[in-house]
Amino acid sequence: MHEVIEKAKKERRNLLEYEAMQLFEYYNIPVPKCALARSKEEAVEAAGKINYPVVLKIV
Repeated sequence: MHEVIEKAKKERRNLLEYEAMQLFEYYNIPVPKCALARSKEEAVEAAGKINYPVVLKIV
């Protein structure tokens, strides 16, 4: 079983959106590029890697 699933199962919760995206990418299921950022600086860095334009989703 993939480590993302094992972690969520151990914590008795559903997958988070970014975890599901990681899982889809692992199995070569096409998904939009995404990144998890915990600060403004991380968001700017992620946007540079993804390429502009980007969309921000605050959770």
